[in-house]
Order: sequence, then structure tokens, then C-alpha cells
Amino acid sequence: MKKQITTLRLVLNRFAFQEFLLIFFFVLLINNYFQNDDVRIRADGKGYYDYLPALFIYHDLNFQFTDTLVTELYIHRESSNGYLPEVNGKRINKYFAGTAIAQAPFFLTAHAIASADDSIKSDGYSAIYQRFIFYAALFYTFLGLLFLRKILSLSGIGGLYIFVLQATVLFAGSLMYYVNSLPAFSHAYSFGLFNLFLYLVLLFFKKPKKRFLLGAAFCLGLIVLIRPVNVLVVAFVPFLFESLSDFKEKITNVLLRQWKTLVFALFIAASVVFIQPLIWFLQTGHFFIYSYQNEGFIFTNPNIFKFLFSFEKGLFVYAPAFFLLLSAGCVHLLLERNFWKVIAFFSAFVLTSWVLSSWWVWYYGGSIGSRVMIDYYGPMAIFGSSFFQVRSKVLKISLSLLLPLFMYVAIIQTFQYKNYILMGVSMTKEKYFKIFLKTDEKYFGVLYHNFIEFSPNQVIHNKITDKDVLSNQEPNGLFLIEKTHFESPYNPENRYILQIIYDTKYLEGTDQFAIQLLNSENKYIFAAARHLFYGTLTEPFDGTALMNIELGKLALENATLRILLKKNETTSTLRKIETKLIVRK
Repeated sequence: MKKQITTLRLVLNRFAFQEFLLIFFFVLLINNYFQNDDVRIRADGKGYYDYLPALFIYHDLNFQFTDTLVTELYIHRESSNGYLPEVNGKRINKYFAGTAIAQAPFFLTAHAIASADDSIKSDGYSAIYQRFIFYAALFYTFLGLLFLRKILSLSGIGGLYIFVLQATVLFAGSLMYYVNSLPAFSHAYSFGLFNLFLYLVLLFFKKPKKRFLLGAAFCLGLIVLIRPVNVLVVAFVPFLFESLSDFKEKITNVLLRQWKTLVFALFIAASVVFIQPLIWFLQTGHFFIYSYQNEGFIFTNPNIFKFLFSFEKGLFVYAPAFFLLLSAGCVHLLLERNFWKVIAFFSAFVLTSWVLSSWWVWYYGGSIGSRVMIDYYGPMAIFGSSFFQVRSKVLKISLSLLLPLFMYVAIIQTFQYKNYILMGVSMTKEKYFKIFLKTDEKYFGVLYHNFIEFSPNQVIHNKITDKDVLSNQEPNGLFLIEKTHFESPYNPENRYILQIIYDTKYLEGTDQFAIQLLNSENKYIFAAARHLFYGTLTEPFDGTALMNIELGKLALENATLRILLKKNETTSTLRKIETKLIVRK
């Protein structure tokens, strides 16, 4: 009987039964609860993805095609604002090309199908491309779950507990949203490749074969090419070893006996990363460019506590299962006196938190929870898995039963975010508990129209437009509602909120405000679009509504604010609008 059970387990593991089952549950959750999105390639994700149609369809790596291209789902001149800066008079994509490379097989499959069928638009952005990019994110998520299991199996964790940890990674954080609704973002790809990289490294040090090290090097190169800051995954390698002496012995062995293989591996990693400088050279004639221009890290001013614990975007607030896992793993290892693993892991974790929380916008714009930490769900689960090596089955089963409660909370929060109950910016403790686990339609958009408290001296700009609101139509079809130039010097360390109060008769539709802030060189320092109403209104609205838009830290001197309205053939009217620019305390 035991042999039969063992054989069954081997068969199930060989054919990735656990991973297919989890993906199946996830797809069921999407189809029956979250719902599919028509437009999945958007926001930053469109920037990551745009390399593919630019190269294979429009043959234009300077992205000039975005000036005039209008497809079914996009006016590309508008949807590309913010990530196509000019360098030496040449337009580049500020995002690195690694995500597009990871997506390429799926894009090419979609394009081959579209090109062979006259009824499908082969423009790179139609529904079939949206669908296949979702498949791409789903595949890399599957890959991440698969290699997470393989890593945990090497550590001797039981199959049932591995399944619980895999489910936690998939369902207890922000990964769900970035696979379903924003699959063109980099996070699902980094999640999958991080786990593959750590598995190959672990395998190499257990069975020091060249192919494992070379595979890990190629993987690392692609990881860095997706987002250069992803190189931080290397910091988590030491905690894979059982002790400091084990780490020193195996690293020394590689440096002394396999240094030629190591040099070749580094060459492979560097060659993959070099794809980006090569693209820059083809675009501008220069190999090295800082594509993010005025965006960057402020390492002297990290926001580690907010990054981990704030209600605005804290990792452990929106994915508390990982706090539980890290705490449980830490307690077990300390009781076992395995100080090496604790020190090695938390050294890497603190370093990662310090670097990522030092980004000039530490909360990384509108998102659910800490999206940049999705990439590191694998290392956190691996560390937490050590708790499942305790002798007490009661403790292991207790943790296994507790984790699904956190999955439930994360699933509800993902639904809330998709339906504009949970805000992507400016969340507070009060707002969080006001909508905690609320899913009724009456809560859709409730936080987006709340007033904020501020004193009169915080308002540095106030303008009311109550006549001919829609009289100034621009060539692109948008209506210019306000244009204001700021000449006075302002403290660039101030954080600003744009408040828009609008009197409207809103019956139905998807009208949007477009907010643009341009510097003295007419380049964007902020751009965003917001629907007048989020979610579905249960009845027509006639009155005054309000939205607050978090602008973050900005240098406003000689900047120009433009607010436009995009009408999408709706029956709604806009009678009056008031805008206030507020310095946030």
C-alpha cells in the first residue's frame, strides 16, 4: 500500500498535478468572481509590452507609430503618455525589454493566429493579444509554483504542506490581480523566474553540473533585464545553505575548481542584460542611458516601515499571510538555533525593503498592496516553510488551517480593488476598516468620492469653471477644462493632492478626466486618467461628486497643469468643475 501511495505521489509530481489544480482553481475564481478584463495591456504594462508590436508589426523601435495609431482599444498618443521620453531627439521606452522578451512566444502565437484569420485584427493590441498576454502571465505563475514545489521538496517539506504554501503564494497576496487584470506588468514574470533561478542555484550546489549554473546565469540575466533592481534576488541565495560553513565551503569550491564555468556563466548573464544597451544604441546611437530620467532612488530617505506596515501600501497589511509565515519560520529556526538561516534571510529581506522603499514614489502608484514584493513571494514562502519541519503535527496543521483565512481576505480585497471599493492610493486605517470585507454594490467607488480634511493655507491653487465647460475641444477629441501655469517656486519635497469637484448629471458611460502636469520643457512629470465614476451605478447620478488624485512629490516651478475630459459617447453632462491643488501634510 505504501509503495502504491509513493508511486501515485511521484506520478502526480511528475505531471505537475498540484500546479495545474491551483491554476484551475484560479481560473474558476476569475470566471465566477473576479471576472475577465477586456483590456489587460494597460498602464505600465503597456510600456513593457510595446516593444513587441513596435519590433514585429510596426518596425519602429523609436515608437513614432504611437503618434497616429488608433486601434480598437487605444488612442496610442494618449495611452503612451509618460513612458516614451526623448533622449537626444530620439524617442525611447523607459522600461526595460525583459518582460517583452518573456512575453514574446505568446505574442508571436497570437500574431500568427491573427494574421491567418481576416476576421481578427492583427494590430498587436486587439482582443487576441490581450488574451495571450494573460496566458503568458498565467504560464509564468505556473512556472513559479512548479519550481517553488521543487525547492521545497529538496528541503524535505511534505507534499500537503507544499500545496498549502503554493496556495498561499497564489491566493494570499497581490499576485492574483497582476495575473488577471494587469498581466503585462513585470511581476508575474519575475515571480516565476525568481523561483526558477533559486531552484537552479540550489540544484547546482547539490549536484555541481555545469548546465545548472549556466541555466541559472541565463535566468538571472533575464531577471535583471526585466527590472534591473531584480538583481536583489541574488541576496537571497546565501539563506538556501544550511550553515555559514556550508556556504563558505561550496562557494570556495566554485571559485577554486569551477572558476572557468563561473566566468562563462557571468558572461551569459551579462550578454542577456546587454540586450537593453543594444536596443538603446539602435534607438539613439548611445549604449548607456538612464531611461527613467528624473525618477530614481533616494537611498538616504527609505520608507521601510510604511513599505511594510502602512495601510497605504504595506506588504504585511495587504498580504498578512507572509508576516505569519516569516514569523513562524523565524521562531522555529531560532528554537533550532539555526541562526545562519535567520540572519542570511533577514539581511536579504531588509536590504530589499530598504532599496525598494527608497524609490521616489515608495508606494509605486496605484496598486493593491506592495506590488513590487510580489516578485519575492517565493523566497518568503521558502523561509516560512521551515516551520513545517517541526515535529508537532498539531502545529503544522494549525498553521495550514490558519493560512486559508488570509487567502479569503486577499481574495475579497482583490475583488474590492477591481470594483473600486479598495483605493489604489491614499488608503488610511480609517478607510481600510470602513470597507473591510465589504462587497455590496453600494460600496463601489465609495472611498474615491470622499472629501479630505485640509486647512485653507494648504490650498495653493483653486479654480472654478462654471460656464461652457465643454466649449474648448482639442483636435484629439478631448475637452480642455483647465490650464494653469505655476511660476512661483515650490518645495519639491512637498506631496500634492489634486482635488476635482464636479457637478454632473451622470446617466451612464465611461467618461474620464485626463490629468497632465508638464514641466518647462513640455515633458510629462505626471499623467493619469480617472473615470468620473468607478464601477456600475445602480441609478442615475445628479449632483456634486469629488475625486482626490495623489500626485506625490513634484517640482511645480514653471509646471503646467492641464485637465481634460474624454467623453465616450455617453449621455452624461458636466455643468461645473472646481479644482484644488493641496499640499499634503
